[in-house]
Amino acid sequence: MKRENKYIKLLSDTVVFAVGNLLVKIVQLLLLPLYTVTLTTAAYGTAELINNLTEMLLPVVTICIYEATFRFAVERDIEHSKLLTDSLRVLFLGILVFTALTGVLQAFIHSPYTWLSYLIIVTYAVRMVLAGFVRGIGHVRRFAAGGVVNVAALFGANIILLIYCRMGAAGYLMSLTISNIVSTLFIIISSGLHRYIVFEKWDPKLVKTILTFSFPMVFNVMSWWLTNMSGRYIILWSCGVATAGLYAAASKLPAVINLAAGTFQQAWQASSAREHKSADGRLFFSNIFKVYSALVLLFGAAVILATPILARLMLKGDFYAAMAYLPLLMVTAMLNCYSTYFGTLYNAFKNNKMVMVSTIAGAAVNIAAGALLVHVIGVWGPLASGVFCYLIVVIIRMADTMRLVSVEKELKLNLPCFALIVAESIFMSIGGRAMTALSAGIAGVVLFCHIYYYRKPLRVARIRLEAKINSLPHRSA
Repeated sequence: MKRENKYIKLLSDTVVFAVGNLLVKIVQLLLLPLYTVTLTTAAYGTAELINNLTEMLLPVVTICIYEATFRFAVERDIEHSKLLTDSLRVLFLGILVFTALTGVLQAFIHSPYTWLSYLIIVTYAVRMVLAGFVRGIGHVRRFAAGGVVNVAALFGANIILLIYCRMGAAGYLMSLTISNIVSTLFIIISSGLHRYIVFEKWDPKLVKTILTFSFPMVFNVMSWWLTNMSGRYIILWSCGVATAGLYAAASKLPAVINLAAGTFQQAWQASSAREHKSADGRLFFSNIFKVYSALVLLFGAAVILATPILARLMLKGDFYAAMAYLPLLMVTAMLNCYSTYFGTLYNAFKNNKMVMVSTIAGAAVNIAAGALLVHVIGVWGPLASGVFCYLIVVIIRMADTMRLVSVEKELKLNLPCFALIVAESIFMSIGGRAMTALSAGIAGVVLFCHIYYYRKPLRVARIRLEAKINSLPHRSA
């Protein structure tokens, strides 16, 4: 692959994932009013609680085998049929154990939702493994289309089960299972996955390899779950349900940045896995980091400055008071973008132990610092601990990945600009015209620093663009 094609491929994949994720989010937004009309608050709360529980249990039941399936599917020297077949075998063993445990649990609690939750997890697990395999072998558009099909099926199933059948929370949960099944069938048929299933003996060496890769990811996913949820519960216990509600509402807005980071990660995982052994891999990683970091810092500075506007659009009534929390939450989201970049390098080099260690360290700092600081500075304690948590993760991953690949990090630019953005977020949290004006000045300085620092590459890019424009055939008047 030619050098320029690497960047075009990464950009193309990012655009595909962005379109797919955008369509998914649009359908999810359309579903929210449907739920509020057809479900009681108790039914919706129960369904959401069960849905969140399935998200937590998925990595445990599957041992995150879907992560290994994707990563090794990228490799050209691995027999894909054996990879998919053995991954499914490992998954089905996990499902058998999970089936037995679910049966024992149901014998004690007699809940009407136990087996519905079981079906969600099982169908979701199969879909994740097959989708990861499809993405790994390069069927990017089919993978993205599978996500769109999933939410479209969810929308249709919800209309039938909630409006026409009036099944309440059970209908909500059944819709999740149906959407997983429909999406899985689409992936199988569109990519012809039946051709990859082989009825041969296990490959013990391959199974050991993929389990060694996937097992640390279980603790990584669980630690992120604890990190994301601990702040809400600490505030709930220490500051009351009203403050916890404001914090929860404010947490929705930084999800935009996290969605963008997640979209980039989907494309970056495949590109980094393909290029980590190439002769100019270090240059590729460094160039991507420079562009990525510039976008994170510039976009973050702009969004923090625009928090009053975003709050007026998204936070209504009493929830507008949560605007003060947004700037620090945005800083946390920016740090998450950096942790995503360096975390993907571990994936590329098939070395996931430090991903687990860094995330566990961050989660421990988040819980301990949040529980301590909330008694001193109230809700600002968990907010600050969130920043500390992600900062610890980024520092550990940034330092440790140096042994894998030496990425040029441009710390002379990035560290001062990040410090300025933290100051900007504090000023915006304080509020007032003077603080807003000062924050606008800081955002301008961050922009100027990037333009000045990258003035030579920008000049070269401008000259090349002008040359291409001038080379185009001109129509006669």
